[in-house]
Amino acid sequence: MQSAFIRRRRHRILRNFQQACEHRNVPMQIIDLVTHSLRLNTHWEDYYRFGFYRGDMPWSKKSLYVGDMRSYYWPWENNSLKFDRLFIRKTLHKPVLASEGLPTSRILMKAGALYPINTAEKFATELAKVDRPFVTKLDGGGGGTLNMSFSPEQSKYRSRDGLVDALEIWRRYQSVIQAGFLVEERVENHPVLAEIHPSSLNTLRLNMVKTVDGRWHQLRPCLKIGRSKSHIDNISAGGLLAAVDENGLITAVYDESGETFDSHPDTKVPIRGKTVPYYQESLELAMKASNVFGFMGTIGWDIGVTPDGPTIIEGNARWWAEFYQDVLGPFLSPEIAAGLVHRRWWTPWNKTQMHPNYKRHDNGGIWTRFVAAQYRRKAGRLQRQLSDDSI
Repeated sequence: MQSAFIRRRRHRILRNFQQACEHRNVPMQIIDLVTHSLRLNTHWEDYYRFGFYRGDMPWSKKSLYVGDMRSYYWPWENNSLKFDRLFIRKTLHKPVLASEGLPTSRILMKAGALYPINTAEKFATELAKVDRPFVTKLDGGGGGTLNMSFSPEQSKYRSRDGLVDALEIWRRYQSVIQAGFLVEERVENHPVLAEIHPSSLNTLRLNMVKTVDGRWHQLRPCLKIGRSKSHIDNISAGGLLAAVDENGLITAVYDESGETFDSHPDTKVPIRGKTVPYYQESLELAMKASNVFGFMGTIGWDIGVTPDGPTIIEGNARWWAEFYQDVLGPFLSPEIAAGLVHRRWWTPWNKTQMHPNYKRHDNGGIWTRFVAAQYRRKAGRLQRQLSDDSI
């Protein structure tokens, strides 16, 4: 799986470089790379990926692109590392959501070396009590690669690969048994989304970011759609990504390569032009959930839209905007960017500064503490400025 990802990445880099050569020769690209790095803190791969070599894109627009490694704005800097585990481990943040009365997919069982259900025999005994469709997933990260979907059928469980027993499900998670895995009640698509691709739960991704005035804002929304009878909807796993406007209307659909579609390539059901059901209710749910975790700076919510309304599948402390920006442009709006702290050329570019642990440097060196103090003062000035402007 990783080797295939590396091959796709190399192919994309080579393709982007060839496209850049149509606009600028190699010496000019080198000068451009240095200039963009100093001025916008742009990573060299993003320079090619987002087409910064084109002369028709102003600096103000380039600054609104969010890079996974470096960028002018870094929304994750207010997500302290001490809270990463809260979102990596689904068993931690989902009970918090449920305790606040927010709809979220129900955990039926936790299994693994660190849980009471820590053997194949115990797992088989407990799983026999489950009488409804369910999914199994790694208790942390993975991009959905270890997610599996099952329906009880007599004494076995039907997946897309056929009938399996509980021991086979346990065996599939042996490589990550220390981390553990979940058995979670399967959430069903709203009929509008089930028609597009019935094999996967096609989730609405709502990325929320908090500006220095303490307000949450929604960034560009998108709908993730599975392909080829897969139950995984992530674009990195071969799925589709659909851009959604402020009214829930799907305006564009594309895959990882950037190829665009009007209809689903497998089911042939039209996608572009459809409206995501319960869209406004989903936005309200994401806002409420973000307020529950008000100590975070940004959260990406995966929301399943069911026949009865939206429900939270999971939250993510890190989200990736590259696939969206590849096709539709910058992820940030000028209004939201005005409430974020931006980088300067003298800001250190190492991972201790660009990492979500940015503001926790009490044990760092003199220079690290100085930079963190400068950041806090600037954030304070910006917050006061925003407060004055609102009066």
